[in-house]
Amino acid sequence: MSSDKLTVLNEVRASAFDHVTIGRFRATRDIKVVNLSGFDKTSPFKYDSELERFAINRRIFQELAAEVAKPLRRNDSPLEYLPTQYIAEFIKSQNYDGVEYDSTLRKGGYNLAIFDETIFECVDVQTIEVSEISYATEPNI
Repeated sequence: MSSDKLTVLNEVRASAFDHVTIGRFRATRDIKVVNLSGFDKTSPFKYDSELERFAINRRIFQELAAEVAKPLRRNDSPLEYLPTQYIAEFIKSQNYDGVEYDSTLRKGGYNLAIFDETIFECVDVQTIEVSEISYATEPNI
């Protein structure tokens, strides 16, 4: 799942004139997720007595979040995603329902990987046609 429709279009890598069907979902119960996004925005002052522990682990959690969010490319080996799968299975084993992470394909968007899709119900479906694609480059061209 994604935070919004534009993030969905980026995540599925929709092309011009593609027809994309997007669903809106509602959780059937309260869910518990691990949020891997926003480590760079977390204040160390929330960890009063554990400031040293926070500082030691912050970089690791940032790298973990980047690894989970890394997009799949056509030529990637499935073996490259083994560590990410292991982490997701560990999180699942701790009775979490999913993992939230930043979209690397749309700035400001985020995704939610849910371990059990039966805890969500589809409440709306919309099919759209992509009419235009806009590119941004570094450096600007």
